[in-house]
Amino acid sequence: MSYLVLARKWRPQKFKDVVGQAHVVTTLENAITMNRVAHAYLFSGSRGIGKTSIARIFAKALNCIQGPTSTPCNQCSHCEEIASGTSLDVLEIDGASNRGIDQVRELRENVKFAPSSSRFKIYIIDEVHMLTTEAFNALLKTLEEPPSHIKFFFATTESHRVPSTILSRCQRFDLRKIATGDIFEHLKKIVISEKVEADEKTLFRVAKEADGSLRDAESLLDQLISFSGGKLRYEEAIQIFGWIPREEVIDFVDEVKDGDWESLFSLIKKMDGEGKDLAFFIGELSAHFRDLLVIQLASKGKDLIELFPEEFEKAKIQSQIFLKDQLLQMLDETLEVENRLKQSVSKRSMLEALSVQLYLIGHSQTLDQLIIKIEALRHSKRVSGVTRESAVSSEVKKNILPDPQLEETSEEEELFESLEKEPEKSEDEVEKLNFNQWQKVLENFAQKQPLIHAYLKETSLRKKGNTLQVVFPQDKKFSLEALQKEQRVVIQDEVKKIGGPQVSIEFVLSTSKELEGKSISQKEEVKSVLAASIQDDPVLQKALQMFEGKITEIKR
Repeated sequence: MSYLVLARKWRPQKFKDVVGQAHVVTTLENAITMNRVAHAYLFSGSRGIGKTSIARIFAKALNCIQGPTSTPCNQCSHCEEIASGTSLDVLEIDGASNRGIDQVRELRENVKFAPSSSRFKIYIIDEVHMLTTEAFNALLKTLEEPPSHIKFFFATTESHRVPSTILSRCQRFDLRKIATGDIFEHLKKIVISEKVEADEKTLFRVAKEADGSLRDAESLLDQLISFSGGKLRYEEAIQIFGWIPREEVIDFVDEVKDGDWESLFSLIKKMDGEGKDLAFFIGELSAHFRDLLVIQLASKGKDLIELFPEEFEKAKIQSQIFLKDQLLQMLDETLEVENRLKQSVSKRSMLEALSVQLYLIGHSQTLDQLIIKIEALRHSKRVSGVTRESAVSSEVKKNILPDPQLEETSEEEELFESLEKEPEKSEDEVEKLNFNQWQKVLENFAQKQPLIHAYLKETSLRKKGNTLQVVFPQDKKFSLEALQKEQRVVIQDEVKKIGGPQVSIEFVLSTSKELEGKSISQKEEVKSVLAASIQDDPVLQKALQMFEGKITEIKR
């Protein structure tokens, strides 16, 4: 007896054997049980997910001698003939090779004749989207009002190419890609039945590479069994199919992070010399960055990515090395290079250039980091100012050693010297500004400078000494930090315009929960105006120039 490949040997023969299409199977079983079987059905979806298999099982269920039944016996002559493809009453037609109007006219004449021995005459047309427009038009009338003994089962991978006039005459079922976990469990059943030794990591990788197609997974497994002689090993699967192990991708990213260029370029040279597809490697790299981002952002990331447990643990550790902004930039850069590979001659050069770009991204500073650093430098400036003004002896001053963490470069000095101190005002002047005047200030800013208004609208006022303090809620630290020296001067000028005193303004963060109950989220308002004005901020531009940074994201 000739050998039967696994994809045919393990083709489902009953509805319960169908993997991953419960929504379709349940509907068809209920239609048979309730005697509500339509005359035309369209099964759409990607390759190898069970379209024609379901159509065959449906045909057996309708024509089984013991039927119509949702559980065909697979033992009667009708079931056996349908399974073997020899039934005279169940005709499978390839739409790609029988796509003309002449073939459809012949079909239209044949539907007039009753089935030879079965209950229904069933036409299964695969890849129905390949029929010509004329052929579809010739089929319309027959499809709309077929004889009672006729059933049409269509299958297609491109339902959008089927005319709407055909779709409207069919019950349509969209089959889903089969989950990697379901394919993995099915492959385990196969290797047990076939008495083949296989480790789970190999079967999981086969299931993953099938990309939702059970038939592809069975074909890959069949090829691997033939190569390995009945003992499947992960290393052999990598060798025969040219796959990139995820561990290799993880090691590559580690070397990029460390800047180990000698090892990195040697690895790229080795992969290129072994004939591995570098474009495929870059695709695996982009998938890896996506996984790292999901692990970092989603609390249940393990359910959202397809990695073997030991691979997931390694990826989880690596995801903690980078910030989410960096991972997003790395993913964008990798996808861009992956797209440019189509026009590139030297994939090796592009991968080497990509590795350098990823290194730069991994060591770049985000806007949040720059703001924190600027705030630390501003604090150090204030500390040094207090030290100079304190009443300590000159001898003590000479013995004070500078803190290395607070030392500033000449550029930093230049930045913060531009932020001169505001002249202090008397306590009497501060008391003259009342609540209504402050509300007037906010109204003016809402009309003229909405960015400042967005920052200030949730604040309250309080007096401390001879300074007017604008108090921000504890959860509005970003707003406090965003208002630089220049904004304080603008606010003072606005107060003076409405008749208020020339006051000294200080921005402080509330030390209690006094403002929490009054806070309303201002995130969206801030972001909308911040995007329009941030590029013109001279202090921010100076900071970006100093730290050789760039704006990658504007957020609260």
